[in-house]
Amino acid sequence: MSNNSKELIVDEQTVNSLNDDGTTQEQTSAAVSAELKYRKYSLKLKLEAVAYSKNHMIADAAKKYRCDRKRIRKWKQNEDKLREENESLSIGKKKMRFSGARRKEVSVNLNEAVLKWIEEARDNRQRVSRRLIKLQAKKSPPSW
Repeated sequence: MSNNSKELIVDEQTVNSLNDDGTTQEQTSAAVSAELKYRKYSLKLKLEAVAYSKNHMIADAAKKYRCDRKRIRKWKQNEDKLREENESLSIGKKKMRFSGARRKEVSVNLNEAVLKWIEEARDNRQRVSRRLIKLQAKKSPPSW
């Protein structure tokens, strides 16, 4: 063998793991996981997709906006809410979800009691951690 010729060294395991199209299983699984990543859609894009789906098939809208058909159907059902949220936005803000889409407070009094405890502990230079906050919240009975 001459020094100018290039040798391709492939082990038996790599040859056995090649797919029909010549890619390895690792490459294929990486591509699949890249496709399955979560995506966030702005309210503006959701409304664009709904408008597009009114003149075209839902499947076509799903392809164009790279989401599933179920997502388009849900956006169509919530079109009025989407429009209200979009109109209530300040100029230049990009919103992804409805207002109020967060964990609800269990009790306003409980939150106030825990916040008061945190402030007192910090004033006394005591340690405050998440674990201690949880314990304090469990000690304080919630008033419904």
